Amino acid sequence: MPVKQQKNKKRKTKASKVTDSVKVPSGWDTTDEEEIQRRIQRAETEPMKVTSLEPEIPYFANYRVESKTASSYDVEIRSLRDPINSCSCVDYDINGLGTCKHIEKVLLILKKTSKRRFQEAVHTESQRAEIYIDPLDHHVKVAWPPERIQTSENYTFLKDFFSANGKLIAEAKTTIPVLIRLLSHAPENVSKSVRLSHRLQTSLDDIDDFSRKMTSKDFFLQDVSEGKYTLDIAKMPLYDYQKQGMIHLAFLEKAILADEMGLGKTVQAIGAAELLRKLKGIRKVLVVAPTSLKAEWEEQITKFVNNPSVIVYGNRAERLRHYQKEAFFYITNYEQVVRDREDIQRLISPDIVILDEAQRIKNWRTKTAATIKQLQSPYAFLLTGTPIENRIDDIYSIVQFLYPKLFGSLFRFNRDFYQLDDHGKAIGYKNLDKLHERLKPILLRRLKGDVEGQLPDRTINTYFVEMSTEQQSRYGEYEDCVARLAATAKRRPLQEEEFKKLQMALASMRMICDTPYILDQDCRVCPKLHELEPILEELFQDEQTKIIIFSEWERMLQLAGELLKKMNIEYAWHTGSVNQIQRRKEINRFKEENTCRVFLSTDSGAVGLNLQAANIVVNLDLPWNPAKLEQRIARAWRKHQTRTVQVINLVSKDTIEHRMLAVLDLKKRLAESVLDLGTVHEMEMPTGRKAFMEQLGKILGSSSLTGHVSNGEKEKKQGEKPGEKKEESQKDPLVLFQQEALARLKPRLHQLEVYKDHKGAQTIFAVVDGDLTHPRGQMQAMIQNLDPGHSLQLEVLDRVSFETIERLRKAGILSFHPEKATSLYRSSVMPTNEHEEQKRKLEKALSYMAPIERKQRMVTLLIEDDFYEEAMAPLVDILSLAVKSFAVLTDYTINEEKELSVEYLQNELVMKKGFPKDAVSLALQFVDQKDLDKEKTAKMLKTVRVICQFVNNFIDTFRLKCAA
Repeated sequence: MPVKQQKNKKRKTKASKVTDSVKVPSGWDTTDEEEIQRRIQRAETEPMKVTSLEPEIPYFANYRVESKTASSYDVEIRSLRDPINSCSCVDYDINGLGTCKHIEKVLLILKKTSKRRFQEAVHTESQRAEIYIDPLDHHVKVAWPPERIQTSENYTFLKDFFSANGKLIAEAKTTIPVLIRLLSHAPENVSKSVRLSHRLQTSLDDIDDFSRKMTSKDFFLQDVSEGKYTLDIAKMPLYDYQKQGMIHLAFLEKAILADEMGLGKTVQAIGAAELLRKLKGIRKVLVVAPTSLKAEWEEQITKFVNNPSVIVYGNRAERLRHYQKEAFFYITNYEQVVRDREDIQRLISPDIVILDEAQRIKNWRTKTAATIKQLQSPYAFLLTGTPIENRIDDIYSIVQFLYPKLFGSLFRFNRDFYQLDDHGKAIGYKNLDKLHERLKPILLRRLKGDVEGQLPDRTINTYFVEMSTEQQSRYGEYEDCVARLAATAKRRPLQEEEFKKLQMALASMRMICDTPYILDQDCRVCPKLHELEPILEELFQDEQTKIIIFSEWERMLQLAGELLKKMNIEYAWHTGSVNQIQRRKEINRFKEENTCRVFLSTDSGAVGLNLQAANIVVNLDLPWNPAKLEQRIARAWRKHQTRTVQVINLVSKDTIEHRMLAVLDLKKRLAESVLDLGTVHEMEMPTGRKAFMEQLGKILGSSSLTGHVSNGEKEKKQGEKPGEKKEESQKDPLVLFQQEALARLKPRLHQLEVYKDHKGAQTIFAVVDGDLTHPRGQMQAMIQNLDPGHSLQLEVLDRVSFETIERLRKAGILSFHPEKATSLYRSSVMPTNEHEEQKRKLEKALSYMAPIERKQRMVTLLIEDDFYEEAMAPLVDILSLAVKSFAVLTDYTINEEKELSVEYLQNELVMKKGFPKDAVSLALQFVDQKDLDKEKTAKMLKTVRVICQFVNNFIDTFRLKCAA
C-alpha cells in the first residue's frame, strides 16, 4: 500500500475511535481527528440538499450542496478514501483538514445509495486524471486513474508536468495557465479524461493577488513621479506618512491601518476612498464607527473632500430613508449594522467598508463581530490604534474579517501562538515574532516617534494621593472580602456566585479609590479633588490652557463638575447618558469657545475624538486596559497639536489602583511585541481564573489591491469584452515560452536568457542538465507553436559546458556579455550575477539600518526622562543592527550568539574587517551596567551614533561601487 494511503488509513482509524466515544474536547488543544469528527457529526445532524452536477458520472463528480440557510457550495469528489476532495466553503479553505461538513454530507449520501457499489468505487477510484490542490500541503498534484497509467493518453499528455509521486514540478502560477491553454486545444478524448479542480484558479488568484497589488501600486507611483497623477487629492494637505497610509489602504484593497492614536487614521481612510474614486470609479463607502464618532467623521469628510455624506440615525423607517439617499459616504454605528446588515447590503451595496475603532470586532464570539464579518465589499479598511487590547485573540478576529486564510481556523491559530497545558487551556503565548511576520504585509503601523517633528512631545506626571480615614475604612471592608475569597480560591475553585462577588468587590475597591460617593451618595469624601484643585489653579494661569478630565464613573465627574463651578471654570459634559446631538454641541463648544476650558468625559469620549484644543489630560482614575489609557491621551496628543501635551494621573497611594500599574505594563508589552516587533517572543499569559488569582495577589500587594491601472494598460484592455479575463502576458511569446519551458523541463532547466542583436532579432539561450536532444526538441516545438513568425531563435547548452565557458570569461580568455541579456529564469545552482548580488547585499544592509534612527530617538527620550536602564535594550539593538549591516557588505558570516561579545568584536570584526574600535568599549559597557546615569548613557548613545555613521559611510562607498 502506498505511504500516502497508509497515512490516511491511520487517520481514518483514529477518527473512527473518536466516533465511537463521541469525544468533544473542552479545551483548545484538539487533534485533527477530533476536528474531523466534529464535521462528520454536523453532516449527520444538519439538513442539507445535495445535487449532482454531473449525473452521468457516478461518485467522482461535482456536486452542489445547499444548507438550511440557503447558502450553496460546490463540492468536488475525486476519492472515497483519501482526503483530496474539495469544497468552496470558508471552513474548507482555512481548516487544513481536507474535509468539511459539506464533503462529509456528500460522502454520507453516496454511501447510503448502495453500500456494495460504494465499496467497489472505493477501490476503482476516479477514471479521470484529477489535477487538484492537496489541502494538507497546498501543492498541486495529479491523481492518475488506477489502471493502464503508462499507456493512457492523459498520462502521455501530462507526464512532463508532474513528478513520479504526482507532484507538479514547476511553480503553479507558471504551469496552471499552460495546462489550461493546452487542454483547451487538446483532442476531446484527452480533455474529457482530465479534470482540473475549480479551486486551481482560485489558488492562482491568491498566489498572484499580493504581487498584482504591489505591481499596480508601482505603476501608479511611477505615473505620479512623471506628473500624470498627484497625491494631493484632498482640500487640506496631507503629511508624507499620511499619503503612505492612503496608498497602503487603496492598493492593498483590504488592509489594517494601526497607526498610534492621533496620527490621523480617519483622514488617511478618507484620502484612500477619494483616490479609489478617481482611479477605480467607486461610488459608495460605508463607514462603521462608534456612535460618539459619527459626527467627527462627517466633520473630517467635509474638511478634506467634497463628497457628500449622510449620517444614519433614527428608527428603522428613518434609517431606511438614509440608506436610500444619494451620497458617497454613509456613516453608521456598529449597533445599526447589527440590526440592518441585509438592508445596508441591499440598498447601499458598498464598494468600500471602513471600520473605525475596529477593535469592536475583536471578540469573535459576539453577535456584533459575526454580523460585521458578513458585510461584503471589494475594499475594506480597518482602522484601529489598538488592534490588541488584552489577548492575541483580538487580532485573530479582526484579521478574519479581511483574510480568513491568513491564520486559518481558530484551533490552528491557538496551536501556533498559544502555550497550552495538558487540558488544552491557554497558559501563555509563543511565536509572537512569527505572528508579527504574518501581519506585516497587511498591517501598517506608525508610532508618533516615527513622525518626529510633526507632533509635539508629551510629559506624564503621576500624583499619588493619600486616602482619607473614611475611604480607608470602606476600602478595607472590600479588601477583607477579596482576601477571604482569594484564600478560598487557593483551597478550591470558586463557585460562580463567589467569583462574581470577588469581581464586584474589586470594582468597588477601585471606585472607593476615587470616592465613596460613587457607591454611597451620602459620603462625598474625595482627596483626589483636593489634590486637583491647586493643580488646576496653577495650570489656568496660562490663559490658552484647555483640559480634558477623564473618569470611568459619572459620579466622580459630578464631583469634579462641582469643583469647577466653585472655581468659576466653564466645562463641557460628555458621557454615555448624553444623546448624540447634545454630545456634538458639547464637543464643538469645547473646541470653539474660549470660555469653555474643561472637557469632563467618561471613556465614551476616549475614542476617536479630535480635541487638540486641549493640551492637558487629567486621569482621575486609570483603566485596567493600557490601550484605553492611550486612547484618552490621544484625544489631545495627536496630529496638528502645536503644544506640549501634559498628562496628569491621580492615583490613590498603596491601593489596588497603585499596584495595577504592573498589569497595565504587561498588557502593553504584549501589544508591542506583536505590532511593533519588540524583543519579546514568548510571554506568560495573564488569563483564566487561575492566572486571575495570581494577578490578584500582585494587585493586592501580597506576595504584562485591484490597484491602479496605468494608461498603457487601459489602452490594451479597451478591446476586451466585459467579464473576459485576458492577461497581457498571454500576448508575449517570450512569457508564454518561459511558462511552458519551466512547466515541462524544471528541474533540468537552469537558465533562460534572451539576447537581442542590433537588428532586433532575438535568441533564446538555455542551459540544461544532461543530454540536450529531448529538451532542445521540446523547446523548438514550443517556439513553433507560440511564434509562427519565426522571430525567435534557440541555442541550448549543457550545464558543464556553460560553467567551463564562464570560467574562461572570468579569466579574460573569452569575451561574453551576460549583462546584455534579459534573464527569464535562473536556478539556485547557477552562478549568481555579480551586479544582482551586490544589489541584494546593499538592500539587505539598508534593511538592517532602517529602524536605527527610530531606536535612537527612543533612546534619547528614555535618557531625557531618566530611564537609563530601559535605554540599554535599544542601544544593544542599534549596535547589533549596525554590525549585521557591515557584515553583509563585507561577506562576513555573523555568529548570532557571539555577535556582540567583546572577544568576537575585537578579534573578528575590528582586527580583520576594520570595524570601529569604539564597538569593543561599548560592548564592555553593555556588560557592566552598574551606576548608570544620564552622562554615562548619553556617552554610549554618542558612541553608537559614531559607529552608525561609519556604517552609513561604508554603505555609501559600496553603493558607488555598485553604480560603477
